[in-house]
Amino acid sequence: MDPIKISEGRFHFSEETQTYKVSWDIDGEDLWFESQHPIVPRAEAALCAMAIPSKFLGRQIVLEDEVDATFVENQSKASDVIHRYWGYQAPEPQVARTVHRKHATGSAMFFTAGVDSLDTLKRNLGTCDVLVNVLGFDIALRDPDRNKKSFGNIEKVAKEVDAAAISVATNLRSHHLFKLLPWRETHGAALACVGHVLSDQIGEIRVAAADVEPPWGQSSELDPLWSSSAIQIKTDGGGVLRLDKVISIAEWSLAKKYMKVCWENRSEALNCGECEKCVRTQVSISIVTDLDQYEVFPSGNLNRRVRRLRKVPPAIVPQWYELAEKTNDPQLRKAINRMLVFCRARNAVVNTAKSMGLKKEHLSWMLRN
Repeated sequence: MDPIKISEGRFHFSEETQTYKVSWDIDGEDLWFESQHPIVPRAEAALCAMAIPSKFLGRQIVLEDEVDATFVENQSKASDVIHRYWGYQAPEPQVARTVHRKHATGSAMFFTAGVDSLDTLKRNLGTCDVLVNVLGFDIALRDPDRNKKSFGNIEKVAKEVDAAAISVATNLRSHHLFKLLPWRETHGAALACVGHVLSDQIGEIRVAAADVEPPWGQSSELDPLWSSSAIQIKTDGGGVLRLDKVISIAEWSLAKKYMKVCWENRSEALNCGECEKCVRTQVSISIVTDLDQYEVFPSGNLNRRVRRLRKVPPAIVPQWYELAEKTNDPQLRKAINRMLVFCRARNAVVNTAKSMGLKKEHLSWMLRN
């Protein structure tokens, strides 16, 4: 099978826009990162981007650039984890040469203003110099207004905690190889890419842990293996349940003013209030404190929003059972339990339809009826 060829990294600075851009040709298509903060074309970024897709396809990576020796050593360990998580396997990358990069001193964290990142920020107040937000991950590049509004809020948070805010834009999610796999498998490596293009000035970057058991793209086992001599990638908050994180930040003014959890982007507001993640977060807050204090969510009947949910990712179901157990509102508990029963029934229908080889239109009819 043909290898995945990655060119040497390219660097460009625009005097007109004061913007830095780094890029690689990967399998015939450009992968790029862009920022008004200095970034560098570290080959480790391109390797992180293609690490999981290459193993999924069984295609070896061939790189025409120098790579940090510590990163190369970590990749053999990462390969073992990736194979154990998803069964993907390919020969280790072929690199032009190895080097030992200088370690930078700055400390940063990835920040979206979601529950996980707010919890990590609160836990590390005073020790984090930079909040890094990525344009093109949870909000698409084709939605500049939403990206501008979201990053504007992040800048306000950074100012209140005496930190800097950096945004990095990338087309990674649209690259034809990267998008072959679901985001739940690749998002940890995607974040690591951004860390590496910032590694000339940032020597440590924290990734807020998710309350989801492996196999998952971002985990305390896999995250550190994307590190190099220049930058350490660390998981923060591992083993802490999401509801416990909500309890930790629920009364924090920054959470009330700036929380953003929505990735479906169904409305003009940053939080649509109706998608599974928005509803789950509102339920969590309602268990801890008065939800009306959170103007970041649109007003509406929470029980009705729960009942309207039609699909819950299997990895998230345990969180919903915990919420049903913890709430003191019997009507809310009833709404959660009804919703979970419906989702189980829906999953059973979907699995049956797939096993029978039914067409998509037949499945749609079964779900409606």
